[in-house]
Amino acid sequence: MTFHKLRHDHASRLSENGVSIKDAQYRLGHSTTQMLLNVYTHRISGGQEKIALWLNSSFPAAPTDHETPLQ
Repeated sequence: MTFHKLRHDHASRLSENGVSIKDAQYRLGHSTTQMLLNVYTHRISGGQEKIALWLNSSFPAAPTDHETPLQ
């Protein structure tokens, strides 16, 4: 385990736990958020799945037992 790998792991865990990109930038000492994203984007995965889960849990499913459609 190297310091560099620990740093990457820390960045991933920040993202997984919902830390804002600006706060992560400050914590990791990057000069810009773009720098942080360029370095760590490959480590941040599952974002689309998290969004889908959030949307599915936030909005009820439409009923599937429709009667006659409105005219």
